[in-house]
Amino acid sequence: MRNNYKLCKFMKTPIPSSQKTINLLLLAGMFSTCLSACKKDKPQPPEPVKSIMGDWYTSLKTGEQRTHIYFFSDSTVATRKLPYADGETTDTVYSGRFRTQGDSLKISITEKTINQQGAVLSKEPSNIKIFQQATYKITGPNLVLNYTDTDGAAARITFLRLLPLM
Repeated sequence: MRNNYKLCKFMKTPIPSSQKTINLLLLAGMFSTCLSACKKDKPQPPEPVKSIMGDWYTSLKTGEQRTHIYFFSDSTVATRKLPYADGETTDTVYSGRFRTQGDSLKISITEKTINQQGAVLSKEPSNIKIFQQATYKITGPNLVLNYTDTDGAAARITFLRLLPLM
């Protein structure tokens, strides 16, 4: 009868081959457990941004123009300044494209249109800078834009939602 025992180098006692196999499996299991415990946690996805799509407007104050900003689902944007004075019928529309990433908003204006009584008076290319380095937050019916104005100063404007656009 052949001896199925081998000597353990450390203990100098015989260990059966089947026991050695079990010990190796246990050691491999402990090693894999340690490795899996050391994995970095996956970053949580950012909180979904509420939809900016729609027609937003500023509340009207005496002596000011009402500004509308329209965000469309095809990433186009238009701003429209409506006159305050009674009888004034000329308005200006700036249009272009927008992009959001997280809470940041980038608007690139490409065209300026001047309308009077619903008819186009002029249409020309434009690259004016509006709402530079903007971030936005939607809370209920309010869209708050924090941005840098043309003088480089921090500014904030609040729009109210008029209609969601598709």
